Amino acid sequence: MTDYSAMTYACMYLLENSPDTNKEKLIRIQQSMDDALFDNALDFSYPLKSKHDIVVLNDGTYSLIGSLGEAFNVKVVDTAKVVRIEGRAGDYHVHVRHDNEIIKYPASSLVYCGNNNTWLKYDAIEVHGNLSRIAPQLSARTTKDTFVKTLLFNEGQCDYASKDSPACRACLDSCEYFALVEDITAKTIHLRMSDCTECGACVSVCPSGAIQNSRLSVSGLISALENAEGYGVLIATDADLMKLTSPLYHEMVILSVPNYSLFNELYLSLLVLKSGGEVYFPDMTTLPVSTQVAICNVNRIFERFGANAIGDIVSESRHSKCFTPIARRLDNLPLRMAVSEGLGSLKAYSNNTYTLQNSLFSDLHVDDKCTLCMGCAYVCKSGAFQAQPENKALTLNPALCTGCGHCEKVCPEHSITLTPGRFREEETYVTFSAVAKDEVYCCVECGKPFATKKAIAKVAGMFASLMWDDVKTRTLYCCADCKPKLMLKEHFDKVTSKEGY
Repeated sequence: MTDYSAMTYACMYLLENSPDTNKEKLIRIQQSMDDALFDNALDFSYPLKSKHDIVVLNDGTYSLIGSLGEAFNVKVVDTAKVVRIEGRAGDYHVHVRHDNEIIKYPASSLVYCGNNNTWLKYDAIEVHGNLSRIAPQLSARTTKDTFVKTLLFNEGQCDYASKDSPACRACLDSCEYFALVEDITAKTIHLRMSDCTECGACVSVCPSGAIQNSRLSVSGLISALENAEGYGVLIATDADLMKLTSPLYHEMVILSVPNYSLFNELYLSLLVLKSGGEVYFPDMTTLPVSTQVAICNVNRIFERFGANAIGDIVSESRHSKCFTPIARRLDNLPLRMAVSEGLGSLKAYSNNTYTLQNSLFSDLHVDDKCTLCMGCAYVCKSGAFQAQPENKALTLNPALCTGCGHCEKVCPEHSITLTPGRFREEETYVTFSAVAKDEVYCCVECGKPFATKKAIAKVAGMFASLMWDDVKTRTLYCCADCKPKLMLKEHFDKVTSKEGY
C-alpha cells in the first residue's frame, strides 16, 4: 500500500484533483518521481551570520572612496597582512597580523579592492576603489537568512573552462545578479552562491548542460522521467498548482520545479521523448519568453509526429500522444547525449531541414578537404566529433554540437562548416556517422602504417620543394622511427666515404 503520511504537495494535489480511478498507482508513480528528484538533488544551505560585518581586503592599487552606508560595519585590512581566512560566505573569520599578534575579524562578506581578484573562492566582490558601487549587491545579500547552493557546474562540459580563447559566454552574459564570475587566471567560471537568485537564466542558455539547477539536475530529471512510465507530464511550480482551476487529465503526473526559466530545448526534448509527446504547463502565456521560444522550437522538431508535443492546461484541450514513449533508458548520460539517444530511438526521419530561432541546436558539415588530423575531435568537449583510429575515420554526431566553434578554428584545412540553429530530421544528424575516411599509408622503409594517404600527400606537397636530395625527400614518407635512421645512415655513409673506409 502507498504511504500517504509523507506525501509531497504534488502527490496531495493529484490525490484530490486527478480524475484517475486507480489513485494507488498514480500516487506510487508520482512518489517515485519525487523521490528521484530528491535523491539526485545537491542543494544545501548554510546560515548567514554577522550580516553587516564587511572586511575589505585592500592591496593598495586604488584609493578607497565612497562608503557602503551606515548599515555596514566595515574593516579595511592590508592583503599583505592576511594570514588566513576561515569559514564560508556568510560566516568568515579573517585572521590578520597586527604587530606581534593575530587579530580575527568576523565577516559575512569580503570585498577585494584591486585587480585580478585572487579571493574568488571566498566570494569576494572586486571593486576598483569606489565602495558605493557595490553597496546594492551587499544589501541584497543581507535580505537572506541563508545562502543556498543553487547551481552545479561541470567544467569538463563547459566550452569556456580551460580554453585560451573561450567560445561560450552565454551563462556569464545572462546573469544579472553577479552570481557567475569570470575567473580569467584559472580559465574557469566561479559560482558565487551568495548572490544567486535561482532565476534559471544561466541554465536555460547553457548549450552543453555544464550548468544545472541543483534541485533539478539532469540526472534527477532523467531518473524522474524513467519512473513516469510514459504518463503525461504537467510542469508546474507549487504556487501555480495552488492557483490552477482547470481540470487535470487521466494518467498525468506532475514535475515540480522551482521556476520555468530552467527549461530550454534540451530539457523539454527529454520530457517529450519520455512522455510520448504529452507535456503541459499550467498557462503558456505566463511563461518567460525564453521558455516560450524553446517550446516553439521543440514543437517544430516533433511536428512530423502530429500535434504539438507541448501545450498547456488552461486551453482545456488535451492533445494525443505523438508517439509511443521511448523505452531506451537514458540514465547516466550527459544532457545532449541523452537527447541524441532519445531522438535516435524514434527512428523516424523525414529528411527535412529547417532553422530554429535562438536555438541550442547546430549543424556541422565536413568536406573532402579533411586530412583526418583529428584536431576537431581533440578540442570537442561535447563529443560531437570522435576519432576512429582503427578505421582511419572521423565520425560526427551533429546533435551533440554545442556551437562553440572550436573545431572550425583549429581545422587546418578549413573543411568544417558550423551552421547555428539548423536542425535536420535525418539519421546522420542524431547518430554517429563517418564524415571523413582515408586509406592507411605505410612507411616506405619498414612498412609500418603510421598515417593516412591524405595527410602524407599534404605534408609532401608542402615540403618536397625544400628537400635537395632523394634521401631527404624519402624521409617525408617515413614513420617517426625510420626518419632519424635514414638521416643518420646518410651522414655516416658520407663520413665513411671521405675517410676511405
